[in-house]
Amino acid sequence: MLRSKILFCVFAVALLTVLAPAALSQSPDEGQIGQLIARFFTAYAAKDLDATMALWDPKSPEFRSSRENLRETFAANTIAVANVGRPATKGEGSTARSFIDVDITAADSKTGLPPDGYGYVKRMFDWKRIDGAWMIERYGPVEQLLADDLIAAKSLAKRSVLIAARPELATPALVRILYRTAKRRDAQGDSTEAMRLYD
Repeated sequence: MLRSKILFCVFAVALLTVLAPAALSQSPDEGQIGQLIARFFTAYAAKDLDATMALWDPKSPEFRSSRENLRETFAANTIAVANVGRPATKGEGSTARSFIDVDITAADSKTGLPPDGYGYVKRMFDWKRIDGAWMIERYGPVEQLLADDLIAAKSLAKRSVLIAARPELATPALVRILYRTAKRRDAQGDSTEAMRLYD
């Protein structure tokens, strides 16, 4: 236990050391968001669900599902976070989006096997400024952006064009996102939409 606490403290200090100097050359909003990302991954590495979700807008449509997904992830896996890159953030008004490269290592606590979707990955954050403070609206794989467009597309031809335009996002992570979305639509009784997404 003591060793785990020491490793956590070392990671937190290292993460802040990497991100803090970068924040000095950024706008106040970018600097604040960079610090929030550091806090997010520090809490994530510690599997601290409350601290992680405290950074979210509780009114976000993604809040409940993200909390449940994180709860399941934390309960089932050992997690380590390293090599957190410098976030690239662009915003307009009260919204912003960040992209960041990060090495997230996970292993099933029972089998020791790594679950899908981890390793050196690119993650995205959507932000909303509420009462002067930035809050997370959505967090996940960058492939979610292409998934959103594919879900909205009404024809197979349109989906083919979208994939051809961004082939770097046509990854196993994209397939998992579409599968989970189809499964959720099926559970909600929308079997027609579910079958379209399965295709």
